[in-house]
Amino acid sequence: MNPAPSRASDRRGISTRLALLIIGAALFLSLLLIVGVFVAWRVFQPVNRPDNVAQSSPEPTPSAVVPSGPTELPVNVAKDFQFVKKGWPMKLSTGQSNLPRWSTRPPAHLRKPPSAEGEVLYVTLPLGNVPEEQISVAMVGGEQLYFDDNGNGDFSDDAAPCPKLSCNRTFSVAVQAQDGTIKHRPYYVWFWYIATQGAPRFYSVGHYTRDLRIGTETFPAVVFEQKNHSALLRDDGLWIDLNRDGQLTKEEHFMDGDVFTLNGQPYKLALQSD
Repeated sequence: MNPAPSRASDRRGISTRLALLIIGAALFLSLLLIVGVFVAWRVFQPVNRPDNVAQSSPEPTPSAVVPSGPTELPVNVAKDFQFVKKGWPMKLSTGQSNLPRWSTRPPAHLRKPPSAEGEVLYVTLPLGNVPEEQISVAMVGGEQLYFDDNGNGDFSDDAAPCPKLSCNRTFSVAVQAQDGTIKHRPYYVWFWYIATQGAPRFYSVGHYTRDLRIGTETFPAVVFEQKNHSALLRDDGLWIDLNRDGQLTKEEHFMDGDVFTLNGQPYKLALQSD
């Protein structure tokens, strides 16, 4: 007969199995803890999205752009504008220029006087900036007007005289540019003399015009000397029909160097005439 197992052996077997169960349970719980920590880290880890990036490291706000000043608007009348020989543009009024009284003294650059008989009186118009080529007018016998239209001092090579003491006339005015070159530009006037006024007078009838581009738009622009007539054009400024209503007002008149605003953008006029 086999001997019966002892109680000590049973106790040792139970203890071993219990220890293994405890160890297994501890390992399982540890594994669950590790998995739980990993899952929690993944859930709460920020996702690399544009909005999260902006929140975690916001881009610096750009500083406001400070305008450097008005945009220069170069305008060259002599090169870009067309001469128009009629009327007053876009309902502009005219002003007159008074001349000195008639004189028996001939112009300094006179080469050939009028061929008509009678007393000859002279006056010189303040047009252009070349003294040797200024336009002179001769009144003969108090009845006729002779014009030195091209300012060359010769009254024999010009158009026919006016048979009365008032008429329209087109001159070729000499203008010297900054580089010294002399060019001639047309200038259309109404000239008259009334004895009771004491001296002859004249005003401009013609003008210079073009469509002027400003930014992305174009506007009718006019050079018209209302008074202080000189034919230099730059001295009397520039008219721009900014509202395109076909008529010009004083608010649409700008001198060289003036600043005006169009569609929120300031422009500084740089007016040239040679």
